Amino acid sequence: MNSQFIISVIGPDLPGILKQLTEVTHDRGGRWINSKICNMDGRFMALIKIDVPKEGQNALQSALQQLNDVEVTIHPLSPPPKHDAVSAAFRIDADDRPGLINDISQLMASHSINIDQLESHRLGVSDTGQSLFTAKLQVTLPAELDPASLARELEGLHEHIVVHPIPAL
Repeated sequence: MNSQFIISVIGPDLPGILKQLTEVTHDRGGRWINSKICNMDGRFMALIKIDVPKEGQNALQSALQQLNDVEVTIHPLSPPPKHDAVSAAFRIDADDRPGLINDISQLMASHSINIDQLESHRLGVSDTGQSLFTAKLQVTLPAELDPASLARELEGLHEHIVVHPIPAL
């Protein structure tokens, strides 16, 4: 029988960090199921779902936490709650303004919508001195909520906002 868990990893973005993580996992009989890895301003960050034979779980987790140069946190998994839900993904483009992400998250919470993924960027426009906000958002919403009506509500958050449905991220 196998066991699964998620690790979060953060540290300076140095050559070989990914190699260390994969070797430690492979050498102890584990395999990566899912991963999200990025470099943000010189910091290596990763979320990795790992599957390992139950008898090797403690050794693998211990070895991961002993890696140099990175901080590894182990997150146990529990079964997801069962409920009727619909997945939807959107691209949001808007003139940037303070509080926009807060307004988006408040709207989601008011409808019991889970934000599964959010990737946002602020882009400077040199000609105007202003910035643009762009985001990709994947959500799980209650089955009774229509994704098109959610898109309209998102567009109502700001005078200059456009929301486009996109394929799942």
